Amino acid sequence: MAVLVLGLAVAWPVAAAAPATAPDAQDWVLPPDRRPADGDAMTRSADGTQRPRSSLLDTLAARVGLDGEAVLLYAKWVVGAPTLVVLIVLVLLLRPRRKMVALRPFGRPGDATAPPPSQAEMPLAPVVRPPRSRKVPSTSQPPVPLPGGQLILAFFLELFRHQLGAAADALAQIYLVETRSVCPDEIYEMRIFHGQEWETRRMSIGLLGQGGGSRSQCFYVIYDTHMVIKIPAQPVVRFSDYRRQIAAEGRILARLAPRECIVPRVSVILEAVHVIADSDRLPAEVLETRYMRMLEEQPELQAHLQLGDSFAFFMDLAKHYFLSTVLEEIHGGYGRLNEEARQHPELLWDQHGFVCRYGESAAPECLALQEVYYRCEGRLRRLASQPGHGEVPSYHLKQWFLGHLVGDPPAVEEQSLPRPAMEQVNQLLETVVQENRRLVERYRSHLRSYIRETRFSRYRRPVEALAANLLDLLAWIGQKGLAMRDLKPENLFVAGNPDDYPGFLNNPDKFSIGLIDVETAVAIDAADPVRIAQPQLAGTPLYATPAHLMSNAILLEVYDDLALVLHLQDWHATIALLYKLMTGEHLFSATAHVFPEMIDRLKVLDPGGPDLVDEVMRIQRLFWNSAVAEFQEGMARHGQAFARLSIAVPDNFVAEMTTGLRADMAEIDKAVVRAVGEQSFFNSGDKRRFLKEASAEKIGQMKNRLLRDAQLARDPILLFFELFEKLKTRQEEKALTLAALSAPRATMQADQLLEAMFQRVFATLYPSHWPALAPTPYGRRVLLDPEITTYQATM
Repeated sequence: MAVLVLGLAVAWPVAAAAPATAPDAQDWVLPPDRRPADGDAMTRSADGTQRPRSSLLDTLAARVGLDGEAVLLYAKWVVGAPTLVVLIVLVLLLRPRRKMVALRPFGRPGDATAPPPSQAEMPLAPVVRPPRSRKVPSTSQPPVPLPGGQLILAFFLELFRHQLGAAADALAQIYLVETRSVCPDEIYEMRIFHGQEWETRRMSIGLLGQGGGSRSQCFYVIYDTHMVIKIPAQPVVRFSDYRRQIAAEGRILARLAPRECIVPRVSVILEAVHVIADSDRLPAEVLETRYMRMLEEQPELQAHLQLGDSFAFFMDLAKHYFLSTVLEEIHGGYGRLNEEARQHPELLWDQHGFVCRYGESAAPECLALQEVYYRCEGRLRRLASQPGHGEVPSYHLKQWFLGHLVGDPPAVEEQSLPRPAMEQVNQLLETVVQENRRLVERYRSHLRSYIRETRFSRYRRPVEALAANLLDLLAWIGQKGLAMRDLKPENLFVAGNPDDYPGFLNNPDKFSIGLIDVETAVAIDAADPVRIAQPQLAGTPLYATPAHLMSNAILLEVYDDLALVLHLQDWHATIALLYKLMTGEHLFSATAHVFPEMIDRLKVLDPGGPDLVDEVMRIQRLFWNSAVAEFQEGMARHGQAFARLSIAVPDNFVAEMTTGLRADMAEIDKAVVRAVGEQSFFNSGDKRRFLKEASAEKIGQMKNRLLRDAQLARDPILLFFELFEKLKTRQEEKALTLAALSAPRATMQADQLLEAMFQRVFATLYPSHWPALAPTPYGRRVLLDPEITTYQATM
């Protein structure tokens, strides 16, 4: 340390002659108690400024306990120039450097010199640059990988740095500036200090669904363009494997052509890194081929496709709209009671206007709430009367009351009253609402019904058009000999003229529905079912069946037609999609909770065991008991709305529906004949013929006559008529559906369509010779975790 001080002392005259750079000048500012007094020896530097001759030396020498003057003399006459040069180099190499971190917001994003973060605002994460092709020395503890979202933020911060041409160690920050209710739900501002000023830009990011298990994570990102980024669950570290996976999805794309699909392309991100001449004139496939060749010839470019320790997959969504985003626009307003109430604040005190808007049934709630308000108005005025503030207008008092009625109380800091007074006002109104909670809930119910009805009328045509095109997509996938096995809103997009959005949604001929990410797809058109490739054993529980988690070997042992089972997985997902489209609700939200239990059972299942079929039947029974119950409840709850929706069935789906319905009809006809032949209550030929030909209504009338006799309440003949009536009802429903499909332009009511599709899936995956179900939603008596609805079930 003494030698270092001596070397710096000799270097002082040289250092004083050179202008200090801005970042390092701060390091040499003297504290006030060390500044020279009048009369102290001064020296003038080359830039004309004065500085104390030995103040720096004194400071350094004092830290190591040496006399400054003695050190100066020794350094001047004893230490030679070689020592000086060596020590200056060492000081420059060993000096501390600034580290670049991405920070959460502190201060204002526009401030060039933001204050340091508080303890609660720790750095978001150190910026991780894309790894280069070099070996990293192993450590005793491997580094903890960053979450997917932070990896993407770090990736785009590095891309922003590359586009600016900023130095690798330039100071950089990331601020979360806004959150939204729709994906991408987070907006960040990136800041890099470059060219003596802060360069800024923004990006948006959102997680699509909730990844879990061994499934990939997908993010929706807006950075120059709209894109989907998939981070594989198992890291892809070799470029050859990465290229092979992209090629595999490309082959699926080729089979689906000309249907629009979005698959990974390296050009999505490389166009922002290295522009190819005339790239805007090249076809997408030609441009992709050139970039692939460039990646092979210049391996250093591969780093721009890596997030953390794995290659990532980039998909361009610039021209299209997520189906999930469209559904949010259609159904996102159902819960916005505050908007409805605040747009018409006078209605609660205008009974005629209230009834005209919400119906005659809402009149009692209107009068009752007026009475509640007038009872508490005096107390509100006393609390709001503050010295120097004057009298609060009645309009404000009613607005506060209305806000509490719809669950949106006024913010304390946004009111003119002092904070303590406003807090007392809110406390009083909270108490009033709680004391009248049943009345308030009836009022909210009227608002919800009105909002739902108006939005239903507004979006009826788009819903019908989207439903028709979902059926068209399902039929197209089947015709191409594929099963996608993970159809859900986040994996689908709406393709139409962007200049005509959302207008084109009113006409199914003006848009189509395409696929994003075909990672789980499998070809099912092999002549020998044994040659069907084993797809991933995974699925999203809201849209999946137990078959998603069963290997081909198990399915071949249990079912006769493996290809049909795989195809009907897409049918089941489409049923859930149609229900979500029409109601804004999940059809199988309770049934989704059965997947963890099914996975536990499948893990111990012996594929070669003698009880395989029985074990699979029990797993399927566990699932379908809940699924059937939820389907029945959902159809009953929304039956009136479904009856008002008329879905045009595409020609390519009519054939598939008709084939399945005729097969179902044949099975039902056999069941009717078998039921009549096996009963012993009516043995004459005429009576048996009558039972076979009778309608469900006639069978129901006979059952009701038997019910009047109390002695027959538990009689087997009554049980026979109950079951036979259900069988006849199904027979008639199938016949009506077939008749609807035989029309030149086939249309079906939504309830009729959903019922027909569900029955086909259920009848195939839970054969009629298996034990009868006892439909009950799974977990009805236990608290259900809402997160399970987005959990990715994986084997």
